[in-house]
Amino acid sequence: MSLRVFRRRLVLVLAPLTVFTACAGDAGKDVPAPEVTRATIDTPAVEAVLDSAEQARVDSVLAMLASCPRDGRWHACSVERRLSQSGFRPVAEPDSTGAIPGLTGDALVWRLGRQQLRVVLFADSAAARAAMTGMDSLRAAPRGDTTVTWPDRATLLRSANAIGVLLGGTDRTVERLTDALLAGPPQP
Repeated sequence: MSLRVFRRRLVLVLAPLTVFTACAGDAGKDVPAPEVTRATIDTPAVEAVLDSAEQARVDSVLAMLASCPRDGRWHACSVERRLSQSGFRPVAEPDSTGAIPGLTGDALVWRLGRQQLRVVLFADSAAARAAMTGMDSLRAAPRGDTTVTWPDRATLLRSANAIGVLLGGTDRTVERLTDALLAGPPQP
């Protein structure tokens, strides 16, 4: 990280703290504390630090957060957000349509470092549960099918309306991913 980027991030963190500290000095007096709003934090000094590219990234993240449905089901955007919140850096592979043997439908594919995550989203959790009954959870393949071989260690998981397969990863990576997705989709 360059010194310039570090300084910008430091200003973004310290600006609200400066407002808080300045207001806390008057706490013992009979002066009402100012109401902290987004307008208080969006000072010209903070906005001056953000260049147009950084502002565009902030705006795109805010737009993504607002556009992703919170209906108790997994969506591509909510899976990607949960992965990011869990410390992964998911990179969508839009050109490759992955498949999970034994499941109908194309899988969404993300690269997580050296690992690959494939997720099939169903209409509801009942459909995912029904599809999961035909799967061998140890092999991440259809029950009784001995022809399916994965290029790397395969971990099968189901959460609400999603069934996923993580290819590769250490025990710690598998645990982090499992914790992230089995916590459930965003609730309304």
